[in-house]
Amino acid sequence: MNLVQDLFTSRTLNKWLPWVAVAVLAAGVIAFAAVKWSNTADEINTPVSNEPAALPKPEPASVKLDPAARSVAAKFIDTAVALDGRNRDIPLTSADRQKLAQAWKITGGTLKADTSYKEWLNGNMAVVPYPAAKHAGMQIEYSHKNAVELVFALVPKKGIKIKPQYFLMDLAKVGAPGHKRWIVTYWAPKSPPQVLIDPSR
Repeated sequence: MNLVQDLFTSRTLNKWLPWVAVAVLAAGVIAFAAVKWSNTADEINTPVSNEPAALPKPEPASVKLDPAARSVAAKFIDTAVALDGRNRDIPLTSADRQKLAQAWKITGGTLKADTSYKEWLNGNMAVVPYPAAKHAGMQIEYSHKNAVELVFALVPKKGIKIKPQYFLMDLAKVGAPGHKRWIVTYWAPKSPPQVLIDPSR
């Protein structure tokens, strides 16, 4: 009798063979479960939706700058930005306050957020001041039907020693149809582009 026949006719092997078979089966089940439930990655074959794809809204059409927006921009600089009292640490005069009252009516957005009318008239507001001369350079960044962005190049009034400064202004057209008007919603200095310096010099 050869070795294979001896193994299968062995009384000891016949006694433990069923238990060995059960152990092998259990190991297989555990291995299958580990592979099946440990993979938390999403299925590759995701169902295809019949809903139309959500496309980004197109950029509003550019239009010629509304003269009313240009007028509001100039009035804002005159009444909210270029006040001598705020810019030169001189107490506000009644004329300054009258100008601030006019500016209140053409201002909105973050420039008026959390600011009371009384605070505004006292000059406590989020408008960066500048002692601007009457004439200023203006560039149109964009002009849409209800939104405008402008860049102003302001120079100081005669006798005030301060550098010229670029400012960015946003305007929005608000109100009910037939009663829309322009207001200034943003005003802040526009930093010039950084100039790279040659380290070898």
